[in-house]
Amino acid sequence: MKLVHRSYYLLFIFFILLENYFLLFSHKMGMGQTKNSILYFLASLSIGMLIFVRYYKKDIAPIQPTKGNTKFNIIVIILALAGIILAGTEAWKVIHEYPIDAHYSDIIPSIQIMVKRLLHGSEPVYAPIYDFGYQFSPTYLPMQWLPFTVAEVLRIDYRWIPFATWAITYFIIVLRTFRSDNLLLKLLVPILFYLTYHYINVQENNFIRCTVESMVIGYYILLIISLNETSWILWGTIITACLLSRFSLLLWLPLWAFAIFVSGNRKDLFKSIGLVFVLTMLIYVIPFLSKDWNSFKAGYEHYNRATIGEWQSLNPMGEPNQLYAGTGFAHIFYRHFHQGDVPAQVTFVKKVHFIVSLGISMLMGVWYWYNRKKIDLRIFLIASFKIYLSFFLAFIQIPYVYLMTVGNFVSIAIFAELMRYKLSPKHTD
Repeated sequence: MKLVHRSYYLLFIFFILLENYFLLFSHKMGMGQTKNSILYFLASLSIGMLIFVRYYKKDIAPIQPTKGNTKFNIIVIILALAGIILAGTEAWKVIHEYPIDAHYSDIIPSIQIMVKRLLHGSEPVYAPIYDFGYQFSPTYLPMQWLPFTVAEVLRIDYRWIPFATWAITYFIIVLRTFRSDNLLLKLLVPILFYLTYHYINVQENNFIRCTVESMVIGYYILLIISLNETSWILWGTIITACLLSRFSLLLWLPLWAFAIFVSGNRKDLFKSIGLVFVLTMLIYVIPFLSKDWNSFKAGYEHYNRATIGEWQSLNPMGEPNQLYAGTGFAHIFYRHFHQGDVPAQVTFVKKVHFIVSLGISMLMGVWYWYNRKKIDLRIFLIASFKIYLSFFLAFIQIPYVYLMTVGNFVSIAIFAELMRYKLSPKHTD
């Protein structure tokens, strides 16, 4: 039994390492786009499938912490803090070397404008932006720009907010491993978190320089934590934060609701749905969307134009830069469907993306209906989200490498959360 237990963790770590390798290294070392994107997808998918295999027909129970682990936990905390300090040093170097520049990327500059509009009330937050020499209809949902009001008030570089979000959630996930009785695995979590951040920064300098993705990573780390809990307040709050930052989990939410509904915890489900509704109204609909109901459509249309622009931005090989950066299946659609008609290609891949993402959620829902007594709800939700996210990111229209980093950190967060349980054969009626 111990051999099986150890083999499971070795496989889990192996797939995490593969996921990082195929995202950050192999393509730059010469592996072809199609082969690299398929292997990256399979490594990511394997993590979710491994969880199903390991926890199927198993009961789980929280591991009770022992006093003997206290001194070792202090070492883990020191290691985690060292990782945060090292990562912060790397972020500081990038932030000071590369000032925010709208000519290089309009992500953070547009967020700055939205924040200043909110704080000074000069004009509606979601009004078109003309500061960059072209019309930009804001596409960012509130939880992707509202936290930056802190940076504006404190007069600090906006890029410290994503870093702080990542660092705080990283530390939280490390603290939650204290329930584990495996000392080596507890050490691995802060190491994996820091090394992943470090090598993303090394291989993808723009991750810190001009994206806010580490903030989204923080939200999704909290999502994994919330799925491992039974608090309807936590479910509703974290799902709202994720939903109002990016719509990535939208087509998985029906599966989340269905699984909780058929498991019998319907009262908490309805409470959490109600909380998501109330928070969405208070954070987005009433203060912003109701001021201009057309702003959402305008933002979507701008995103569509930007997508077409990326598909038409070619490298010296005559291939779209972002479609041939090592991940995602969008390049297959570019190469084989509606050749020469980029708008038609983008429309087609969007349809496929929607069908695949919704389809995998429905398929897992059917599986859960027939196996709901054979797998713990928390395990199913975590594993199903990882599988869904693997498909969602693989078929996305523009497979930016920085978008994929969310999936890599989700894998580490899942690894850390599952360390909290001991397993025993499941007794079913």
